[in-house]
Amino acid sequence: MSEEFQGDGFVLSWTRGDPTGDGRGPVKDASQDLRHLALTKLDDRYQVRATTIVDGFRGPVDAEMIGNKIFVISTNETDVWEITMPAGDGTAVEESREARVPERFSLEQNYPHPFNSITVIGFDLPTRSRIELAIYNLAGQKVVTLVDGAREAGVYTIHGDGRDRAGHALGNGVYLYRLETGDKEQTRKLLLLQ
Repeated sequence: MSEEFQGDGFVLSWTRGDPTGDGRGPVKDASQDLRHLALTKLDDRYQVRATTIVDGFRGPVDAEMIGNKIFVISTNETDVWEITMPAGDGTAVEESREARVPERFSLEQNYPHPFNSITVIGFDLPTRSRIELAIYNLAGQKVVTLVDGAREAGVYTIHGDGRDRAGHALGNGVYLYRLETGDKEQTRKLLLLQ
């Protein structure tokens, strides 16, 4: 790579299912994760920030990005995933998922609380759902979307960096964060102190 190379893009990373958990079992339930990679040159090394956008694709064969939407077609050509990316979003968000299926829908209190630049928000999805997790100011205006799109059932952890959709640091104060699905919604407060 050239000295000045840096940039970002989307990749599909393949994961092998392993029912034994020891890495030696048969490959079952193979899937791919859609990840966003941001590559930055720092002095004599590169820094890569990988963010999982959607996990658990089954046999994706093609993807197309139109505006801020990504459409992914699976091998059976009957499943088309639509992922909406926040337009012009400068927020760094990392998402992880445990495959354990929770009993109920819930949105956890962020931690640390109050927070200073980095916070963690957890939520449980008992069924596959299209969701949106967003932060609002007290006037009810959306300041940033952390998660938007279809997610499999599981226990999720989101790491947010306290920035708005333009990448600017949020000001001190109380904010609301809301998790919505088609038929459920939960809202909690978070406090940012820098």
